[in-house]
Amino acid sequence: MFAFARGSPLSFGVRNTQSQDQKVQNEYYIASDPLAFSQWVEQMCHLSDNQILHICQGPDTDSYDLYDMSLSKIQVKLEQNSLSDQFVNKGSFAHFMLKEINEQPRAILDTLAHVMSLIDQRKESLDQFFNKARETQLNLIACGTSYHACLVAKYFFEKYARISTTAELASEFLYRSPVLKGNYCFVSQSGETRDTIAAHDMVSNQYQTMAIVNVPTSQLARKANIVLTTQAGPEIGVASTKAFTSQLVVYLALCMSQISDAQTKNSFKQQLTIAATTVGEYLQFHTTEIQQLAQHLSKYKSMTYLGRGASFPIALEGALKLKEICYIHAEGYAAGELKHGPIALIDEQMPVVVFVSEENLEKIMSNVQEVLARNGKCIVVLNSACRELFDESYSSKASRINSQMESPILDQLQKLSFLVTPKVGEVGDLFFQSVVLQMLAYYTALELGVDVDQPRNLAKCVTVE
Repeated sequence: MFAFARGSPLSFGVRNTQSQDQKVQNEYYIASDPLAFSQWVEQMCHLSDNQILHICQGPDTDSYDLYDMSLSKIQVKLEQNSLSDQFVNKGSFAHFMLKEINEQPRAILDTLAHVMSLIDQRKESLDQFFNKARETQLNLIACGTSYHACLVAKYFFEKYARISTTAELASEFLYRSPVLKGNYCFVSQSGETRDTIAAHDMVSNQYQTMAIVNVPTSQLARKANIVLTTQAGPEIGVASTKAFTSQLVVYLALCMSQISDAQTKNSFKQQLTIAATTVGEYLQFHTTEIQQLAQHLSKYKSMTYLGRGASFPIALEGALKLKEICYIHAEGYAAGELKHGPIALIDEQMPVVVFVSEENLEKIMSNVQEVLARNGKCIVVLNSACRELFDESYSSKASRINSQMESPILDQLQKLSFLVTPKVGEVGDLFFQSVVLQMLAYYTALELGVDVDQPRNLAKCVTVE
């Protein structure tokens, strides 16, 4: 049998077995993703582009060889299977997605420790990379959920590290004849996303490239000049959860490494640690509340998500999750754009999920009032400090209205639902917002009877353009 790698990932696994006559005989596995055979093999390797694998097995022969395009033999470098069974089975959870949501505290802490260590080890090369970016531009390129992580990173790199940053969809970057400058960072959970790899190849001959991946043996990891790996572990569910928050950790750690102010750096790290250690507790005590909201949301055909600043990409991610696994039409918007078109859609049949942060509380409250005034149902995700300020504002407005008259403010309060998260800070709040949007989508999908782990028309690894 022959197997040929060209353009798409190809992995090869070997399992040693004994036949009835005690002869050792190998079992061979070939797949685009090693997770497909990881539970059976002891060793594996990953073919590079234009490599040919020849497997020959019969009564008197049992061998495999690897060749290049000129049919010159290449040494097969088998590595031990490091994929743990704990990641490729659901354990006590009903779905992989739910399991992976609950694995996020570990993934965040492991990724933070790993990346901080890598940043120390590679300080010189990373400083060179970001110094060049600071002089010119930092370009973050990805697809889907990974693109949303890039949008969050853009916000923090510009605000705190003062590095001019762009975030681009790989599929658009490839075809719009961009003016190339600066350094480039490519993000992909699998490291095999076709558009992202093609975008990397487009710039790699002239510019320094960095890759953030969850699979260290992937094509993107093999191609980039600098590679940083998340420690999320294999992600089986099609809708990304722990890989997304782990990507945020990597980006925030990189941003932290480029901040000169020690107090800000310490605050970043402290918030990341607190978020990781308290997210699990939040999941434990607020699941019922989220389930009840999901039961209500499952009755609607469309939804809107709003956010400002770094929460805008979180709104985009929330809408994407609802589309992916609930098959509900959903759109994410920058809250300031509500008046520029989307507000025309708001009525009693359009629930709106709003992500709130302290620095834009007053503006977001104005958006919430606009939704409520049009009979929209609002779910507000905010930390405990914001909730207190929110209540104070509404109480103040209600008290100014004559008690003998019907109060529209009090009527509007009946249309509000709150999901209150712990007060951690600008960085930490992002992780609670992410978990909330994932849980809302998960439990809404359950209400609708959707296959959460394998939604229709989607693949975990998009290896076509």
